Amino acid sequence: MDVWVNYGFNWANYLWGNKMKALVLGKGVSGEGVHRFLDHMAIEHDFLNTQDVVSFDYDLVIKSPGLSYQNEVVKKLKNCKMITDIELIGMLLNREFIGVTGTNGKTTTTLLINNILRHKKKSVACGNIGYSICDAAITNNEVFVVELSSFQLCGVKSFHPYVAVILNMNKAHL
Repeated sequence: MDVWVNYGFNWANYLWGNKMKALVLGKGVSGEGVHRFLDHMAIEHDFLNTQDVVSFDYDLVIKSPGLSYQNEVVKKLKNCKMITDIELIGMLLNREFIGVTGTNGKTTTTLLINNILRHKKKSVACGNIGYSICDAAITNNEVFVVELSSFQLCGVKSFHPYVAVILNMNKAHL
């Protein structure tokens, strides 16, 4: 991995330079991707499903977007810094991100944008389309076209895509 500096601050050193205790919570597609990414970067972490969590003493929790903030284990981890895979990569990777969200058409739009871009730049379609942004981060791409579900965006505080595409919105997603 080359540049891990975003907004003039080295997040990798901040997060793991002091041996922070990290938990990847949820063993779905995004959790598996985070686990592989952290292994690739030789960053120690626990990788657990909610029913396997016995300690609530973590400095950082990377939560699967499929886990509700109303989940009892997630509630017990409320005093930990909690982020998603999207926010993790947004903080650690200095790349261009194009975020695509909305009720319908996210996958089609994400793939279309990526197919247009790949003729001029190294780009990858990832996110909620079944290819984790963390798996994509291990590759050498310049642009990440990220399909973002409402569940992935729910807890995001600092992810700022270079371009944001908001498609049609239904009441259920507002």
